[in-house]
Amino acid sequence: MAKQTSGNGLNKAGQVVTIVTCCAAVILLQSWLIGTLHVHPLVAGLVVLCVVGVFAGVGYVSFRMKRSSAEAADVRTVEPIMASYAETHAKKQLARDYDEWARDTHTLEARAEFLRRMVLALADDGHNFEARQRLGELEGLVGGNAGYGETLAELEGHIAASAAAKRSGDAAEPQDD
Repeated sequence: MAKQTSGNGLNKAGQVVTIVTCCAAVILLQSWLIGTLHVHPLVAGLVVLCVVGVFAGVGYVSFRMKRSSAEAADVRTVEPIMASYAETHAKKQLARDYDEWARDTHTLEARAEFLRRMVLALADDGHNFEARQRLGELEGLVGGNAGYGETLAELEGHIAASAAAKRSGDAAEPQDD
């Protein structure tokens, strides 16, 4: 299974160390401004706030740019796979393509979206068993994330409707003869 990132690439321990280091740097900067340069405490506080604001702004912009480029790259790789399936309807090839794609590092949202699209495509083509397998994989991926509860229920309903349509279509075929 490929690594999943939280978006910033740091695990919990790395995040804690980064936050503690930044807080220590802010305290040391303010102490240095007051103690060494004899700046008034209010002015030192404003300088520290400005420095923190600049770093936070640059960090936020950098994070958004990195995330949007990663999402764009995910979309660029998912679209050809889904387009190929739409042309060939080869479920085994789709499964191989997804498994190969999933070996790389992708965000949770990208993985969940790809699996959602796979489930819909497989169910629409009547491959309900495979669709349920991928739905199970999606459930395992998102776990108890409340934001995906409705999506999972909608996908399950879509598979059930597809199965019902297939059964009614199979039952209707002998009657037409």
